Amino acid sequence: SIDNSYKTIYEYRDLFSMFFRNEVNVNNVANFPESIRRVVLTSDTDSTIFTSQELIFWFLGKEEFNNKGLAIQGFLTLLSTFTTSHVLMKMMAQFNTVKSRLKDIYMKNEFTFDYYATTQAGKHYYATISVQEGNVFKNKEREVKGVHLKSSNLPKHIRELANEMMNEIMDKTINNEKLSLNYYLNYVKDIENNIINSIKSGDVSYFKVYKVKDKDSYKEDVFNVYNYYLLWNQVFGHKYGNIETLPYQAIKFNTTLSNKTELKNWVESLDDDFKIPAQIWLTQYNKKDLPTIMLPLDILRSYGIPKEISLIVDYRSIVKELCNVFYILLESLGFYIKEDLIISDYF
Repeated sequence: SIDNSYKTIYEYRDLFSMFFRNEVNVNNVANFPESIRRVVLTSDTDSTIFTSQELIFWFLGKEEFNNKGLAIQGFLTLLSTFTTSHVLMKMMAQFNTVKSRLKDIYMKNEFTFDYYATTQAGKHYYATISVQEGNVFKNKEREVKGVHLKSSNLPKHIRELANEMMNEIMDKTINNEKLSLNYYLNYVKDIENNIINSIKSGDVSYFKVYKVKDKDSYKEDVFNVYNYYLLWNQVFGHKYGNIETLPYQAIKFNTTLSNKTELKNWVESLDDDFKIPAQIWLTQYNKKDLPTIMLPLDILRSYGIPKEISLIVDYRSIVKELCNVFYILLESLGFYIKEDLIISDYF
């Protein structure tokens, strides 16, 4: 049990302190993989971030941003700098360095983050910078780290909404305003709903555009994007318009047809003028599932997603991929979404 583990560790605390957390390390300590490291707020290969939050709030008696708190932060940073210098000088002394060279290795504080938000994703955080290497900024700058928080693959308006959410959270906190988790849950829920409604209406701004080429551009006997051209013309073209020339632009959608049963049920639900050609196409290419489908861009812009296909588009997977940045931001507010859910499921 956890309690028993704690009691055992506590019983042997002197052993651990002496041999696993000794303050005076030998110079080959890097070859000691069994050593125990203290947990820190966040770290990287070339830096460590420490926080003075708890001490400041303890000293002030409340959680608030003000000049007195900033002064305490500055003093604690100064003490930390002296401590770091002392540790580095001890290390140099262990190397038998002459006294005049004990200060040859040094470190500097790079940033002061007034607001700093961590997430469950490694090396993903957002913050405000007030000081950089001793230079105090008149206006705080923003720091965003992590590919999922600033992914260039996301549509521009999704990135803008995520940046607005981050900036609002930071600004309200620094201005000592209360944050409402319910407000941000609704904020993300509305984005999810807007994505689904926009896609159904034919908005393709959320997707990458693919080019479907002629048959000779692909390997034979391998299911490829050219087969989606045949699927469209054979099954849906008579109602929504055939694709007359190749190449053409298309959008790829994930579907819910991940197995034979789902695929069969969908085909059976279609009207006969779609069902019969769909069955012929599936038999011809021996398809047991259809996890993705590519639809002509011009058709989507004219009609939106055909109702026969809209039934099997996996909107949830699309939403989860596009809204992952918001789920990470919600983690910084203490809300952790279950892996198989989206925010709309909670309402």
